Amino acid sequence: MKHWSKVIFALCLSSALSAADITSPIIYGHRGDREFGLQNTMQAFKAVWENGGNAVEIDVRTTADGKIVVFHDADLQKMAGDKRQIRKITYAELQKVDIGSRKHPMFKNEHPPLLEEFFAAMPKTSFVLVEIKKGAVDENFPYILRDLLKKYNIARSQVTVVSFEEEPLRNLNKKVPGFRNMLIAGLGDCRRFGMKKPSYDPNLAADNILAKLKELGCTGFSFGAGDKRIKYDKKFFKRFIDAGYEISVWTVNDTWEAYKLVKLGASSVVTDRPTTMLHAWQKLFSTSQK
Repeated sequence: MKHWSKVIFALCLSSALSAADITSPIIYGHRGDREFGLQNTMQAFKAVWENGGNAVEIDVRTTADGKIVVFHDADLQKMAGDKRQIRKITYAELQKVDIGSRKHPMFKNEHPPLLEEFFAAMPKTSFVLVEIKKGAVDENFPYILRDLLKKYNIARSQVTVVSFEEEPLRNLNKKVPGFRNMLIAGLGDCRRFGMKKPSYDPNLAADNILAKLKELGCTGFSFGAGDKRIKYDKKFFKRFIDAGYEISVWTVNDTWEAYKLVKLGASSVVTDRPTTMLHAWQKLFSTSQK
């Protein structure tokens, strides 16, 4: 009943909207589309593209022999029951690891793709968020990324580098300026932004966040919207937009919640259910234009 009340309310509201009210956001599939494929595999990425989506979020790591692979965790324990770390095995060794069977027999023999394999398959009009975890890549990663984009004729504007860590972003902007890049944070982390006491008012952290973005040379800010105790408002979003920063929100799996965040000013949404959200959003957006 709660679900249907949201749908009915959304449809009623959409009839009163105009094109000036809202624009369609970029909807990033979080590690691909996990409703149709195993996370961070070509199957999951192609599920997004083949179902009408044009954006995915991926994680990258470096193997022992310097290959950049698409993989989330530092080790293989969760995906394959293997304690070895990605950084300590070669790509050839990684290719022999079955990361899919533990999830479901249909994913048997899936393996982490190379970042180059991803870019070779990426549609020319698509977008990608490339997340760098702590210690996941070497300092030469910005050059590798630059060269791969050049090789596959992908514009820098299609790629946004994101990280919870400051150093990868600082390194990127120093070595290869011009990339879109965002600092990721959970706004509940008061200590990170100089707040002495926990607060659920994000406006109290806005000044410190903006100062950090400027220091790092970021073009945007990406924050988690999962904590319902944190109350986001137009004032908070406006501070960043007026300063020239993009705002992306994660991980949002409810279309109605995504709609409200985009109304506040988010330019992109990261979701585990990109195909479902895209189709619901397209219906809502097309209705608003009539």
